[in-house]
Amino acid sequence: MAVVLFKSQTDDPTLWNTELSRYLVHLDFRVWPAVGDPQEVEYLLIWGELGDLLETLPNVKAILSLGAGVDHLGDLNKIRNNISVIRLVDDDLTRGMSEYVIFNVLRFHRLDQLYREQQSQRIWQEHPPVASSEIRVGIMGLGILGKDAAKKLSSLDYNVLGWSREPKSFDFCSVFHGKEGFNDFLEQTNILICLLPLTAETDGILCAKTFSKLPVNSYLVNAARGQHLINADLLDALSSGQLLGAAIDVFPEEPLSTSHPFWGNTKIMMTPHVASKTNYKTAAKCIARNINNWERGGNLEGVVNSSRGY
Repeated sequence: MAVVLFKSQTDDPTLWNTELSRYLVHLDFRVWPAVGDPQEVEYLLIWGELGDLLETLPNVKAILSLGAGVDHLGDLNKIRNNISVIRLVDDDLTRGMSEYVIFNVLRFHRLDQLYREQQSQRIWQEHPPVASSEIRVGIMGLGILGKDAAKKLSSLDYNVLGWSREPKSFDFCSVFHGKEGFNDFLEQTNILICLLPLTAETDGILCAKTFSKLPVNSYLVNAARGQHLINADLLDALSSGQLLGAAIDVFPEEPLSTSHPFWGNTKIMMTPHVASKTNYKTAAKCIARNINNWERGGNLEGVVNSSRGY
């Protein structure tokens, strides 16, 4: 019997086993480090670094991430060519991310930060309304998550712009691409949303140079990876007024140190990496469907290009 090996320090294997066993009745579920016969392991479900794990598992056919990203695995180019790397594609994850993005766009558009500050000072003062069509929301990354967020923001009449590595075309947003389109994209963006995968090219992309290209008094939302953001550059941009506010959900080190300067900055709204959490019930169904389809000779959904990192 083929084996599914589960490895995660943050997920409950009992809950996952209960759900997966409903759909993968022909597979044996094991939890690392209780691997049993390593030659029987064909599927690796994981959240965290691979390390040298694959050296002990000679017959793994697919590595399935328990989240939408795969950067947690480490260097994908070190994975054997005959192993497919699969990111989690789950409508529940997509919906959750769009909710987080829309929530923060509405906060910034409707001046929530300013009105909360006025409330703390007992100030009753109205500010002129701005139509959503006058707000230009720029989304970095137009994969499954970015595309869904862009489409839903467009339905709320926001002027949505998108930026991606390669040319794309959608009827609900204007698309810029590559290095040549990056500055034009930034110069037209009032609220910048980062939903990029983490790669060598995108590491540190949210930096002083990027912020300087945005119109003065812009906003930032980072729900991708903490390594995308240069923290000191964000603090400088907020201090100078180049940015009026930021919503940050991801950090290079989690949990965030209690001494980190973000905690005391009233222009930053922080959340503890909860923008879109994996729901084991819906995710297990998606993963099982993928494996069952693969077992029947079909194609896997969410296959990662190792050379790109996503």
